Amino acid sequence: MLELSAPAGSPEAVRAAVHSGASAVWLGFYDCNSRRNFGSLNENQMAAAAEYCRIRGVKTYVTLDTLLRDSSLELYLSLAEKAVNMGVDALIVGDMGLMKALRQIYPDLALHAGSRMGIHSLSGVMHAASLGATRAILAKELSADKIREICRSSPIEIEVYCHGPMCISYDGLCYMSAFTSRRSCNLDYCSKPCRLSYGFGAKADSFPLYLAELSLSAHLEELESFGVKSVAIETGSKHPEHTAIITDIYARSIKNRRKPSEHDMSLLLEAFQSSGFTDGYYTGNTGADMLGIPGKPQKKLPSTLSSVRADYMGQDAQRVPVTFYGLFQRGKPARLAAQDDKGNTAKVEGPIPDMIGKKELTSVTLQTQLYKTGNTPYYCTGVKSIVDRGIYIDNSEISRLRNECLQELSLLRRAVKPRKKFEFHAGLRYLNTEERPDITISVLKADQLSNELAGLKPSAIYVPVDELIDAPYKITPFWENGKTIICASLPPIIQDGEEEAILKKLNHLREIHIEDVLVNNPGHIQAVKAMGFRVRGDYGLNVTNSQTLKVLKDDGLESATLSFELKLSEIRELSKCIDTELVVYGRIPLLITENCIIKSSMGVCNCDTGAQLRDKHGSVYPVLKAAGCRSMVFSPKKLYLADRQRHYTRLGLWGARLMFTTENEKECVQIAQRYLNLSRHEPVSRTRGLYY
Repeated sequence: MLELSAPAGSPEAVRAAVHSGASAVWLGFYDCNSRRNFGSLNENQMAAAAEYCRIRGVKTYVTLDTLLRDSSLELYLSLAEKAVNMGVDALIVGDMGLMKALRQIYPDLALHAGSRMGIHSLSGVMHAASLGATRAILAKELSADKIREICRSSPIEIEVYCHGPMCISYDGLCYMSAFTSRRSCNLDYCSKPCRLSYGFGAKADSFPLYLAELSLSAHLEELESFGVKSVAIETGSKHPEHTAIITDIYARSIKNRRKPSEHDMSLLLEAFQSSGFTDGYYTGNTGADMLGIPGKPQKKLPSTLSSVRADYMGQDAQRVPVTFYGLFQRGKPARLAAQDDKGNTAKVEGPIPDMIGKKELTSVTLQTQLYKTGNTPYYCTGVKSIVDRGIYIDNSEISRLRNECLQELSLLRRAVKPRKKFEFHAGLRYLNTEERPDITISVLKADQLSNELAGLKPSAIYVPVDELIDAPYKITPFWENGKTIICASLPPIIQDGEEEAILKKLNHLREIHIEDVLVNNPGHIQAVKAMGFRVRGDYGLNVTNSQTLKVLKDDGLESATLSFELKLSEIRELSKCIDTELVVYGRIPLLITENCIIKSSMGVCNCDTGAQLRDKHGSVYPVLKAAGCRSMVFSPKKLYLADRQRHYTRLGLWGARLMFTTENEKECVQIAQRYLNLSRHEPVSRTRGLYY
């Protein structure tokens, strides 16, 4: 049967989820929980929740799903150790470096690769498995066919997000919150700027980045048939009542193998004051139908939920099957045992039965009393007994024995089994190079390349695969300068079904002697390496700590681009075991969407020329086409550090990246000259990003 994983941001929400039928709950410590604005638990609450769930046969997963800085590694490992000692069943991990470290420390602990690892293909699943993941949480943008194909060949468990709020961007590739509110959804938690009003005209009077809530409630049986192990739900709310109502509807659907009723769906709409649900990505029907309308914040819970709390705060949910064994004989103490579904057996002894009394004890009267397990986590599935004739014992005494036996069983079930633990070895500390970083350049279009740019002799030039295929002659001047590495850059998103065409194009690029490939997702590394290319890492790998750099070194990368969500001081302290580069100029790619937001909002495909998204403050965000007819939204201001060169040239970097997006051929040359101190050109609208 499908596992149903529900959120629990408070002790009451834990009870609500368990009572309502969750197979697992996911919990978060405040310090490293990306959903902390929906609730988190302190250590005592976490320990109590893990024990409560363990007794009731419900698994507990703790989220350590944000990326981490070097300064946070000790905290994350400490919290992981506490969670393991509490007996949690798995950790949900979002950072490659942390995943590798935890696997080294706890060889038999279940580790789930979180959504921030950007797993949207089978190759992404395989990479997560190579790091030690036992389960992969897939990107929400996948269709049913792609989920089926991944499940068919996956060596590890697969989890699918099936209900709750949806972000417009692929997880792990959204930087909008960080650059608009300085709250990173990767390193911290999201301020949800995509839920604000924007517009493609003069006014920001619509919601082109706001998606309707996801509901795959009609597809649960199909997901199970694919081989999906678990489905996760999310409420987007702190109210335990919301957790209870969603969990109950999905748990009944899974158990009864049928879709939720119209009444159930109406209840969801009313409870969350939602404008509707979508299953668009799953069914492959993207477009304007997936957009939603934000509702007003709830000042009080709808009257529909008034009885929900009373239900889950009432009697304990009877979830654990037990079999009782009774031995009631003349002249001997009464004996009772209870065995649960995991083989735990609790035994108690009572008084010697009387030889006289009001009502003789029989197997039938004993069974009647033992089945009365109300307000406990247990329900009786059978009684096996030996009862001598002519003995007497009060029903109250049998009830006492039953309760004592179940309490003893709970003590057995609450026990935490010890796990293997090894010491963590961070590895060698690499000293920063004192050499000044070389200039590297990335472009979106081959038209941005020129003889003048080649004459400046950048150390590397990154050009999209499709642009190299269409205009190979544009890189000839860069070959001729004798210094520049020509590198084919892959798009951030390559779903199954797209990979074969991309690899064919890479093969074709061998004819023009391309030997290096820039990858934007960990899942692309091994396929590119297998073709004999040298591999370099782009910003999409989200390198925020030294341990992730070590993972990439083990994967055979030549270089890696560091996250532009780090401060310069944090970049300086990284142990750089491979060449690293930093984006020092350009528009930051704030998010990438599977849904074409231009066509969804304007009704016309205008991808080739792009569009401009305006917010309510008047800032204008360029929207450009990405591979696969996806959309990329870029920052209104250009990152600019040419006048701060002494700051980034002392960080131990190999490369300083100029990222050209909307610039024309002439502007590319002017900016490159400025960074080489050959001109005084400066962009009009600029930002220092998050580096300070």
